Amino acid sequence: MTNLNSILDKSWTRLDCDVLILGSGLAGLLLSVLLHERGANVVLASKENFSDSNTFYAQGGLAAVTSNQIPHLISEHLNDTIKSGAGLTDIKVASEIIASAPYLVQQLSRFGMEFDRNSDGTFEMALEGGHSKARVLHSKDTTGKAISNALLKTAREKAASQPAFELIEYCYAFNLLNDGQKVIGAEVLHDGVIKQISAGHVVLATGGVGQIFSRTTNPLVATADGVALAYRSGAMLADLEFVQFHPTALALPGAPAFLISEAVRGAGAILKDDNGNPFVRNFHPDGDLATRDVVARAIHQTIIDNNLPSVNLDLRPIGKRTLLKRFPNIIETCRRFGVDPLQQAVPVCPAAHYFMGGVLSDACGRTSIPGLYAIGEVACTGLHGANRLASNSLLEAGVMAVKLADVLIGGSNSISCSGGTTPLSLSKTTLGMSNGALNITNKALNTSSPKDNWDVPTSLPEFKTKMYEHASLVRSHSRLHKLLDYIQSNRCAAGSINVANISSANLLLVGELIATAANNRTESRGAHFREDFPGSNDTFFARRQAVSQGNWDWLDDSKGFAKIDKQSTFPA
Repeated sequence: MTNLNSILDKSWTRLDCDVLILGSGLAGLLLSVLLHERGANVVLASKENFSDSNTFYAQGGLAAVTSNQIPHLISEHLNDTIKSGAGLTDIKVASEIIASAPYLVQQLSRFGMEFDRNSDGTFEMALEGGHSKARVLHSKDTTGKAISNALLKTAREKAASQPAFELIEYCYAFNLLNDGQKVIGAEVLHDGVIKQISAGHVVLATGGVGQIFSRTTNPLVATADGVALAYRSGAMLADLEFVQFHPTALALPGAPAFLISEAVRGAGAILKDDNGNPFVRNFHPDGDLATRDVVARAIHQTIIDNNLPSVNLDLRPIGKRTLLKRFPNIIETCRRFGVDPLQQAVPVCPAAHYFMGGVLSDACGRTSIPGLYAIGEVACTGLHGANRLASNSLLEAGVMAVKLADVLIGGSNSISCSGGTTPLSLSKTTLGMSNGALNITNKALNTSSPKDNWDVPTSLPEFKTKMYEHASLVRSHSRLHKLLDYIQSNRCAAGSINVANISSANLLLVGELIATAANNRTESRGAHFREDFPGSNDTFFARRQAVSQGNWDWLDDSKGFAKIDKQSTFPA
């Protein structure tokens, strides 16, 4: 293989490597370092700078049992994950990932990550919503930033001193290359020039889709790129209807939807209405520590019922000393926008935060397309089911990176991968419309090459607003059909290939897929709430929905799923 360090400059037009990793969050960075340690020739490409990732902005932490010598603690974490997943958690996948947490923590520590510890040297664990006990490792309220910085420092040091390890910023993949049998690389846009990177294996670690919605906690780079790349290449996607809206994002005119970590409620913060009254317990007995889907809809319903712009999150019960020590970033950011959490409650309302859906994969990241892998938020393993348990995202991203490193190169650790219960292929059965599902065709979804002019929204801001209005916390047949009709009528050819057009095309494609999936699931479950079908229907819908090349189907292998645990008491 070519020594990339010796040739890489702005004049390059083609690279060859063993493994091409797209994305620079926890999943991509950790995988790159592990593979390089084992002798692989690795290229890691980031759409923007390496710190532009959902990982970097993650506040709460990493949910993990830190010793595999205590089986009951692992079982308790698994049970909380299953409960949060509302009947669609793949128990086999969840068991594998949760049991692998101790090894992941060891690896992160080896690469310089320092989690907060108690005075006796043990890990300081935080309690978050949906967890029956404190098990979230953290670094104050900037855990993701600390992980990202530690891994990036390691990766940069290795790339600077050793051959066959290249990190490339502002390198945006827009098309996967295929030789007719497997994925063999990607076309990228770098310095305004279309270039090619050939690889024996291509790994999507591109993060989430939050920018589909007008209100999101995600950074600007979260434009559904990996999901769109995989779909256009014929890969199977799953669980697209399940988008998690974080309950507590800052709600001030002119301010971004800055995330107020769930950990503050675990530490004692209380959600209150405009009269100063706690209200979440009116919707669920777990109150402020119910799962995210429950709390987000409780806030939404309270805002609607009382014609409010937001509700109030009172952090003062935590105490000034703990607030300043444990949540300095939240305090500083709120003050920057004119609210002092030490003196007053913080206005909040939900915002798009995490995508449970994505590229269907097993626990090791293997997809339905040979040569293509997906890890982290872009992947859909079944761990999260219909609603992710708080802080399980960093756990999944890290464990998948470790497992995939073993699959691609092998290693000395004992984390095996047996996959999951869901097959990575669609059945031949086509379900009829009598089930109230699969009644939207995708005649406008374009799976052609980028040279054939993908569609983009005629107005991207308006498209995002429509997505938030009709396909966010509360959905219905009427809302979704209005949205799908709008999407059909308000699109145009992208024209030239540039970052803005590619991103817009990806947002439109995946937004339409999300709306279609939401319309197909005529029940309410987890993060998917239909006001016209407020109840759950285990008889038909206790299974996952998938799509590939415009063909929708239900995955029938549900033997590994748990029956839904009723989470809320929302009225119809």
